[in-house]
Amino acid sequence: MANWRRTILVLAAAALLAAVAAQAAADRWYAVYDGDKHIGYCHLVESTANLGNAVVQRFTAVTEAKRDKAGFFTYHETVDRYRSGEMLIYYSSTVKEKGKTVVVKATRTAEGFSISKIKGEKEETVVIPAEEYGMVEIEEALEKLSAPGGKTEVRVLDLDDAKVRKTKLEYVADQSLEISGETVPTKVIQAKGGFGGATFWFAEDGSLVKRLGSTPLGKVTYLLTEAEEAKP
Repeated sequence: MANWRRTILVLAAAALLAAVAAQAAADRWYAVYDGDKHIGYCHLVESTANLGNAVVQRFTAVTEAKRDKAGFFTYHETVDRYRSGEMLIYYSSTVKEKGKTVVVKATRTAEGFSISKIKGEKEETVVIPAEEYGMVEIEEALEKLSAPGGKTEVRVLDLDDAKVRKTKLEYVADQSLEISGETVPTKVIQAKGGFGGATFWFAEDGSLVKRLGSTPLGKVTYLLTEAEEAKP
């Protein structure tokens, strides 16, 4: 149970599938759909990395989507999360679209998170005090979502926008999905907040099976699949 609770914190905060890499398996693939149209894929990889003198967990998510007339992907996103145990200690994201690049880097400090956003030649740095979001408080709040019908409201940190947002969470139902020919029991969690909202389907082991909601690509669906089926 703890796995999917921690996962929803990340997803609700950033409203991006890539954030779920913090709970991804060693290698997972998702097809990305805009309605019925298969527009791209997301690939999540778990590994280890050296950060200073420490060896930490690294979770990398690469998303490519949409296509131009020549057939090349036009949206490219790479997200890296470094975790020490249960604690996120470093985050970076790079988005390339329409000839523009936006880079976000966030480092945990004694005060909270120091977040830098680089867009072209412009760079802004914001420090978000830990007391404004408080992961422990969110963990405790999500205990209320132990069964369908459970609801709670939390304050989560959106690292890409450097903002703390109120988010309402509801355990909507238990539902089985057909994934690559197999029936997978899932927990359906709905999140509503300043980022636009989304619905998540989590397997019993805490891994993300499906996501439907707002992203930089618009309102799209991410669906777990086999590697050979992920790319359009």
